[in-house]
Amino acid sequence: MTNPTHERVLRKITIWAMLPAFPMLLSAGIKADAVAAACGIIPLFCSFVMGFVYLRWTPKADTKRSWIWGFCDIIISVMYLCDLLPIWIIEPLRLWRGGGDFMMLETYGSSFLILNMAVHFYLFLANLNINIHGWSMSRECPRCAAREQSESPGMATNPSYSLLGEEYRDEAEDATPRPSEEV
Repeated sequence: MTNPTHERVLRKITIWAMLPAFPMLLSAGIKADAVAAACGIIPLFCSFVMGFVYLRWTPKADTKRSWIWGFCDIIISVMYLCDLLPIWIIEPLRLWRGGGDFMMLETYGSSFLILNMAVHFYLFLANLNINIHGWSMSRECPRCAAREQSESPGMATNPSYSLLGEEYRDEAEDATPRPSEEV
């Protein structure tokens, strides 16, 4: 679904999204005397820290991905959703009451929250896909990490293949032509 270089780019996007979103959400929360917009800083900060930790300590060609990253991604996505739902539900009611001079600021600030939520949810699905396909029922060598292949031959790959389980008549040693029967 995604390779490590794309994942690194997406993590950088979540880091850079904090720069414009932080002042917008903070000023919208102060201006509106509302907690919902200012609480968007919490998942934004968690996303910033997680992206920085991932970029700092994960190698560029990380082929073995840990399930921890996917777990953190889904937790942060849920945090974003828990913050965005009150913004979407409560704040339009304020607009109807005449207090909508800060709505543009909240809207622009919440667009970065939506972007980060989508990125983290995508990274969760990518990590889930990789980890599910990584689990298999075959045994693995502890030294070389090679998987054991099954010993059964495929169907119709053997030249003496027969649906009846018998040897093919042309290759049998006692194969003699049958007498023809005329009707």
